[in-house]
Amino acid sequence: MQMFKNLLTKAAIGLSICAFFLLSGAVAQAQTPGYYTATTSSYNNYPFNGGTSGGSMCQFLYLPSNFSSTPPTGGMLITTIYFYTGNAGSYNYSNMLIKLGNTTMTALSSGTWNTGLTTVYSQSSVSWSWTSGTWYAITLSTPFFYNGGNLIVEASQAGTSNFTGGMGVNYFASTTTARMYGITGNTSSQGADTYPLSFGFDLIPAACSGTPSAPTVVTPPFPPTAPLCAGSTTTLTASNPNLGNGLSVQWQISSGGSSGPWANVTNGSGATTLSYTTGAVLAPTYYRMGVTCSNSNLTTYSAPYYLLTGAPIPS
Repeated sequence: MQMFKNLLTKAAIGLSICAFFLLSGAVAQAQTPGYYTATTSSYNNYPFNGGTSGGSMCQFLYLPSNFSSTPPTGGMLITTIYFYTGNAGSYNYSNMLIKLGNTTMTALSSGTWNTGLTTVYSQSSVSWSWTSGTWYAITLSTPFFYNGGNLIVEASQAGTSNFTGGMGVNYFASTTTARMYGITGNTSSQGADTYPLSFGFDLIPAACSGTPSAPTVVTPPFPPTAPLCAGSTTTLTASNPNLGNGLSVQWQISSGGSSGPWANVTNGSGATTLSYTTGAVLAPTYYRMGVTCSNSNLTTYSAPYYLLTGAPIPS
């Protein structure tokens, strides 16, 4: 009995230790980004406390060298971003937008806003509450594929002419022009300087992004002199030039010719692999294979493959 009590005591201690480390890890993750810039003792109101009619908007440029450690290259997903708060408070924002973009630019300049960025956070109305001197985390509604290079961050919201309150975010001195600032909705910024906001982010591995390259059905076509016998089965194979995780494939069949309509195959085997064995094919049929990247939810299809059936034509 005493031995049993000792075992229970040790188990309880072990669970307590595990719980402690789990909780500690959760708190640390919430407080400190995986990659973050320097901070100062001063903070800037833009763009979360602009005090301008129409709202405030900024674009920031961050170089890999700006962060606490160099981000990995080769493709990762930014899932959460952070701003380091310089004040404490809460505020209800309207039309809060955050966009990210990979870029080869090494400096910003006052003038037309940079375009082609990806919207990663969009709220028509949102309430933020924060304390001073902490990393405020914003979970992205759309994770962003980051290539590890220079990064543009755009933040904007709709304010009013008597806008008060709002989050102040610390900034740091960049070695390049790294901040554009202005009014939401204007086509151009009002100015630019070297003081981007203190910023951080978390990464998870991502092996696919954007639109996948098109696969190719490599099975030779059946010639008119030797079609597939009606009612038989055959195996179709495709090559996939896309590499890495986050990819899925799906074979489809057309009921109306090479232009569709298309539907996922429902018979045979291997419908979600590179090699698909058909069910019994009774008449000439078109097939194709699609490749989908889960990170972008985009799909690319192979060219239609015409599977000829019938009795062999005498030579």
